[in-house]
Parts: sequence; structure tokens; C-alpha cells
Amino acid sequence: MDASLKSIQQFDKIVRPLIGIAYVDITKNIQTQLKLKIENGVYIKDVFADLPAAVAGFKQ
Repeated sequence: MDASLKSIQQFDKIVRPLIGIAYVDITKNIQTQLKLKIENGVYIKDVFADLPAAVAGFKQ
């Protein structure tokens, strides 16, 4: 909450960080289609170049 208030004071809006990925929650259907062993989490559909996720080494 404190970060949101500071953001509003400084930028007159809430600034949300952008990690640079597109993702979907892992459902039973996605788990089956992609032959995943895990049941919970997210599947990274895309990683956008030059944003924090790509710089950190995230892969699709």
C-alpha cells in the first residue's frame, strides 16, 4: 500500500511494474496438451525482448 501511495504522489497514478511476459495459468487441459508433470503454476507463452524477464533469462 505504501508503494501505491508514493506512486500516486509522484506520478499522479499507480505505476505497475512490467516484467515482460505473456502467460496463462496451467489448467488440466494445458497440462495434458504440453505433457507437463506439474499441476500448478503458469505457462510462459512469450517473453518480450529487452524487458526484465528477457534480461533475466526467462524462456518460453
